[in-house]
Amino acid sequence: MGSIPSEKPHAVCIPYPAQGHITPMLKLAKLLHSCYGFHITFVNTHYNHRRLLNSGALSPHLNVPDFRFESIPDGLPAPPAGFEDATQDIPKLCQSIDEKKILKPFKELLERVNCIGGSPPVSCIVSDGAMSFTLDAAEEMGLPEVIFWTTSACGYSGYLHYEELIQRGIVPLKNEAQLNDGYLEMPLNWIPGMKNLRLRDMPSFVRTTDPNDIMLNCANRQMARSALDETNISGAFNRTPSTFRNLISKDKASQFSAESGRYHLYISYACPWASRCLSFLKLKGLESAISYTSTKPIWERTKEGEEHVGWIFSTSGTEEPGADPDPINGAKTVRELYEIASSAYTGKYTVPVLWDKKLKTIVNNESSEIIQMFNTEFNDLAEKPDLDLYPEHLQLKIHEVNEWVYDSINNGVYKCGFARQQGPYDEAVEKLFKALDKCEEILNKQRYICGDTLTEADIRLFVTLIRFDEVYVVHFKCNKKLLREYPNIFNYTKDIYQIPGMSSTVKMDHIKKHYYGSHPSINPFGIIPAGPNIDYSSPHDRERFSS
Repeated sequence: MGSIPSEKPHAVCIPYPAQGHITPMLKLAKLLHSCYGFHITFVNTHYNHRRLLNSGALSPHLNVPDFRFESIPDGLPAPPAGFEDATQDIPKLCQSIDEKKILKPFKELLERVNCIGGSPPVSCIVSDGAMSFTLDAAEEMGLPEVIFWTTSACGYSGYLHYEELIQRGIVPLKNEAQLNDGYLEMPLNWIPGMKNLRLRDMPSFVRTTDPNDIMLNCANRQMARSALDETNISGAFNRTPSTFRNLISKDKASQFSAESGRYHLYISYACPWASRCLSFLKLKGLESAISYTSTKPIWERTKEGEEHVGWIFSTSGTEEPGADPDPINGAKTVRELYEIASSAYTGKYTVPVLWDKKLKTIVNNESSEIIQMFNTEFNDLAEKPDLDLYPEHLQLKIHEVNEWVYDSINNGVYKCGFARQQGPYDEAVEKLFKALDKCEEILNKQRYICGDTLTEADIRLFVTLIRFDEVYVVHFKCNKKLLREYPNIFNYTKDIYQIPGMSSTVKMDHIKKHYYGSHPSINPFGIIPAGPNIDYSSPHDRERFSS
């Protein structure tokens, strides 16, 4: 056989091990081979490779030059004799992939393929979006990788918005009755490009009442790992989902049981999502049960020789007032925490991080779930166990408010600030100020956003409002109107700030240093504006609603 030209590209294609994923990946591989001259290595699991060979589905491709089939284990136990063709347990298969049990055999395959005589070296990986562990292999071997979502465009958009459904409190379902009582008819008109979409039209993994549902969480994590760029092709900002989603329980038999001194919360005072968690910790009186540490406010390089910047711990208690060294793991960066928890982690290195000292791992990095755990699961250890920020009689109202506040205000300011085109910015800023107008109208009639009771929804709204005039107006171009021009919202913000414990969660110097100093694409010289230095401890008028 003649020598292979060195420029001939060699793509390793690996689909998720299910027929609906294998077929489109095989079609793409055939196009790359026949139309663009690629050498192809197509990778199935041992289970699927054997089934495809037995069915004859691979026969037309077996003797095609420069088109090879390989297989790797799927991480599941071998089926018992006589049941080799039994349908696989899909949740367990997803869990195996999610836990990266296939990563090692895949890397070994890449090394082996590179040694096959007469074949060009591997030049790229084309991976199914649900097989994000391949990103680790690509990074380790210095290979470019393309993520190919083999689902339909509608399916992809559905999975892409799983995280927002969770953030808005729409899923998991509250009870099984919602499967049949019309709840699934809820319109989802906030998902772009999907007219007349209802909750029942989303990929069906949302139809669960279990916050630990394997399929829901695996799908969400795969989206997070394979979609790290938060600006889409239209120039609009899309927030990356969180990936560690374990739950602490008051049940002593739970893997993560509520115990005094077992957990540590890593935050940044600058981050509104982390500040939610610190607020709950303070309001519930959990300081003696759960310790916490804040990072420095300005992002710095997290590893020598790499461009990545992120949250850094102080080297001493005096280097940056309010920031401290990591007292639990001695980590220099939040990135190190993620790498301790999972050596193959490929997502973003975000705060908050709720750390388990006993198991030496991250329990959860999703603020909306951490605050729920702080609200209920640590009541036996809390100084204020009777304070319920998620009371049963207001839960539906809280979910409704959280949904539009998150989309238009909490995340809305980021959509304004990180938009890269005029259209997405115009849309985001219009939604933001319509939502603020709505808040102003509501707060003209009642003390809190859901009525006369302080709830989770108030804390989630407050962390954005407290940053608005000092940062978002200038830095994120949210300048149609100042917060101080909304008399009800401004007095409401002061009211929340003055609740015992809340003012200690706000360090405006950290907030301003972070935003103005960590986003060079927005503020390249890192200049921090001098004002406006608002006094949120000044009197407010919200007592007028007191009974």
